[in-house]
Amino acid sequence: MKLIIVDDEWELAEVLARFLRRSGHDCLTALDVQGAIDAITQHRPGLVLTAFRLPDGDGLQIINHVRQTLPQTPVIVMTGIMYQEWKKWRGEPELQTTCASHSLLGI
Repeated sequence: MKLIIVDDEWELAEVLARFLRRSGHDCLTALDVQGAIDAITQHRPGLVLTAFRLPDGDGLQIINHVRQTLPQTPVIVMTGIMYQEWKKWRGEPELQTTCASHSLLGI
């Protein structure tokens, strides 16, 4: 599966990409919202993993772009903010707040 990983911490994005590549996924990384939008438009991934807080915006912008351009593509938001703060932003009831690395292999 083709994935795009978005995180302004380059090292974190690369570690996650290497982990998923070893499982056979084709991974690209982006460091900000604009880079992610460009990559999503150009490469049309099957899944997007994004940080919530980014230097030029937030993960909601990426979610909205994916919903408009690739509505069947899931987006996983990676965040260090607390669940209550996320609910204030989105109110999503089906939010998993933790994820072990081996869980990503089921993607």
